[in-house]
Amino acid sequence: MYNYVKITAEDGTVSWTWIEGVVKGTDFEIQIDGTRSVIDKRSIKGAIDLNEVWSESGGRGTHYQVTSIGNLAFKGWWGLKSIIIPSTVIDIRKSAFDRTGLTSIVVEPDNPIYDSRNNCNAIIEKATNTLIFGCRNSIIPESVTTIGDEAFRSCPGLTSISIPTSVNSIGEAAFSDCSDLTSIVVESGNSVYDSRNNCNAIIEKATNTLIAGCRNTFIPESVTTIGDWAFEGCRGLTNIIIPESVTTIGDWAFESCWGLTSINIPKSVTTIGDHAFRSCNNAKSISIAEGVTSIGDWAFDSCSELRSINIPEGVTSIGDNAFSCCFELRSISIPSSVTSIGEGAFGSCSNLIRVSIAEGVTSIGDDAFHWCHELTSINIPNSVTSIGDNAFEGCSKLKSINIPNSITSIGEGAFFGCEGLTSVTSYITDVFAIETHVFEGCENATLYVPKGLVNIYQSAEGWNTIRNIKEIPIDLSM
Repeated sequence: MYNYVKITAEDGTVSWTWIEGVVKGTDFEIQIDGTRSVIDKRSIKGAIDLNEVWSESGGRGTHYQVTSIGNLAFKGWWGLKSIIIPSTVIDIRKSAFDRTGLTSIVVEPDNPIYDSRNNCNAIIEKATNTLIFGCRNSIIPESVTTIGDEAFRSCPGLTSISIPTSVNSIGEAAFSDCSDLTSIVVESGNSVYDSRNNCNAIIEKATNTLIAGCRNTFIPESVTTIGDWAFEGCRGLTNIIIPESVTTIGDWAFESCWGLTSINIPKSVTTIGDHAFRSCNNAKSISIAEGVTSIGDWAFDSCSELRSINIPEGVTSIGDNAFSCCFELRSISIPSSVTSIGEGAFGSCSNLIRVSIAEGVTSIGDDAFHWCHELTSINIPNSVTSIGDNAFEGCSKLKSINIPNSITSIGEGAFFGCEGLTSVTSYITDVFAIETHVFEGCENATLYVPKGLVNIYQSAEGWNTIRNIKEIPIDLSM
């Protein structure tokens, strides 16, 4: 059963579009926790009137009072320009207005929970003085003490923001993906934050953490941490210098900074967070100085133009999907300090030709190199003990592989679809069964095994899917 809400276009034209939610008597809860399709977004072009929700189109039938606006309720409704929050609304969930085209937000004066004081074009929770949602025309009042999580996230057209002295807490991703933002100022006298040296950023004083930046930001020498989400979605950012005072680059810090063409990470940095540079799809080169010890999950995923990157000695772990979908990456050298290659770390690097793994790596994760179609050579050192599920699946140009005696487990489908394999050399002497799909599609390869073990391999599950099994020639013995 559909219900209907009134829409007024910018030219004054009135229309009605369907809206889903939960009816409790005459109360109406819009969407619950992102599980429902809320509104026909194609019909929203202008202002939505939440005082006009009816069981039938045209303002007929039962009139409902909106009491709750659910999580993600209006996410992605770019045609939504203005909204009035009725006095009946007492609950607004996270991300309710994420990625909208809002230019005007008004809360009715007699709402007991929320207000839009001083015509601020925002929704403020009265009890806590927390600004929970803003838009491109918002002005943060002096009485606000907290800017909530994702309050301005994905706010197109927001070009400048001024943080008043009253603000003492700014939530996660409060200004992320504000791609038009060019100016950020923290008013002098704020006890918690500053924008020192006219840096066009918000810096937390106590920790020297830059928590929000924009396309015109420069990072002062005193900053030690680039916080989570600090530049996420800052598509106009074309150059950034990370000073040697910085030790940590947070999660999502530069995700989707499409304008960056090169990235230099100084020797002071020890940690690159999850998703830190994900989808920087115009970055052609990335330089990481020695000092970094960990590269987070998805850190450089979908840097689709990346042609070269050095992983320095000192890095101990490469996170899950850290370099997946780096389509232009041609070769990679993994130093001896690395002990683990995460799941999908180089998956779908479709032009990766050569991989060199130094002695030290102990595990190659699930899907680590899957669908690296152009990969022709890879060495697996004697330190490796496990090869994960589908680790080399679909590496159709891989011609030969050596499996050292240190290996104690090979995951299902590890070499599935490596149809170009002509030679598999196993140095394993304590033969163990493997899944039947490990070498599926590689049946025409020759499996070379240690002297005297041909019969054992021929009877070992999984290994015997390769029909041609021979002893290792003397010149290949280790």
